[in-house]
Amino acid sequence: MTIEEIIEKSKSEETPDTILLVADNSIAQKLVVAWKTVEITRPDTKQDFATMKEVWAAVSFDPKQWYIHAGLAPHENQRIGQSLIANNIVYPDGTVNDLVHKFLNTQVAQLVTKAKSGKNSRK
Repeated sequence: MTIEEIIEKSKSEETPDTILLVADNSIAQKLVVAWKTVEITRPDTKQDFATMKEVWAAVSFDPKQWYIHAGLAPHENQRIGQSLIANNIVYPDGTVNDLVHKFLNTQVAQLVTKAKSGKNSRK
């Protein structure tokens, strides 16, 4: 399978329980948000892959850049980044788990609503 096919297969198997890995973890949330800003280099050749692990081994990115974009110290948060990769929360094409993405969008919408209602109550 191609990289795209492996990623699509993984995305079709997403389950809501992965949200638990980011729900109460602000570091994981920051890393998920910053993932789309990370430069990912794909192999030049058309390879066939059997697993997502093989795809991750074939692509490259700078983990330090990822942590810095998230506003985190790289050396202190590697385990969380590795967990996001291992649990298919971030994908090697720069996208993120759709269910986690929707969860984070809901969280942001709630924060915006709360901020707006706070401004209105001060008038």
